[in-house]
Amino acid sequence: MADTLQSTVVDRTAADARHRNDGAAAFGRRDHATIGYGTSLEIRIVYGDGCPVTLVLRGELDITSMWSFEEALGEVMAQRPSKLLFDLTECRFVSAQGYATMGRCSASTSVEVRSGSTHIASKVFATLGYDRVVSVRVHTAAHDRQP
Repeated sequence: MADTLQSTVVDRTAADARHRNDGAAAFGRRDHATIGYGTSLEIRIVYGDGCPVTLVLRGELDITSMWSFEEALGEVMAQRPSKLLFDLTECRFVSAQGYATMGRCSASTSVEVRSGSTHIASKVFATLGYDRVVSVRVHTAAHDRQP
């Protein structure tokens, strides 16, 4: 039996939130500073028959990318999934606000988080009080080699 997979990619970048500082021109200089607020975050949503809805995050989930994450998560949660998997193995940084948002999903569905090679996710969920309702699995390259 082949599972039918549907994938949606939501790509939100800091280019949407760039600010150009032209204050240097007021002082007679011709150079300008461009300040980027945050970095890019790519969110891939994978739906599969009999599988948890998976949100694969790549990049950084910080305060500047939270709106993208919350928007994508809101669309997923509106479908009332029975299980939700957050794949953070390609995410360079997750803010405490990001972990808290994932933890709050546990009020209405089963939540699992696949993190990189460190146990930071487990520690943050424990600090936030979600350690008994959010399952965290550490994913390493060795998992990819297993059959």
